[in-house]
Amino acid sequence: MKQETTKHLVQCQCILPQFRKQEEPTFHSFIVFSEVRDECVIEKMAQCNNCGVIHKVIDFCKSEIIEGYETASGILTPDDIQAMLPQRLVGYVARFKPEAHTWEEINYIVKNKAWGSKVLLSSERIKDMCNGKWLIINGTDEFTVELFSERFLF
Repeated sequence: MKQETTKHLVQCQCILPQFRKQEEPTFHSFIVFSEVRDECVIEKMAQCNNCGVIHKVIDFCKSEIIEGYETASGILTPDDIQAMLPQRLVGYVARFKPEAHTWEEINYIVKNKAWGSKVLLSSERIKDMCNGKWLIINGTDEFTVELFSERFLF
């Protein structure tokens, strides 16, 4: 049985304020971290980072809205995850104000001892360049940071 992970977008029913006046509204999408087993996403709950609605993630880029719930005890929050991780790691990562999917990815790496895995901490586009930082987790409380700078070819 092969197990992997992925980050993918899930579409919500909410609309960001800047898109409300469009004739055909653009619905908000948010990133979720999912475990994949035998090429199938393991179902989980995720909360929209805009409106707070709870989604049941059922497949790659697919979810069902759970009507009537704006909180769910079955979702690990960033605070829950931070309590399980080494404080030195939490202290460093928290400076970047990551969203839930990044905390979930870090937790997965530490829990499954997937040492050497990279997590994107930051990135920014400046003209034709993308610059940022990777967090490389080498052990329970061992990590390094790697800078990157890449030129866009288009």
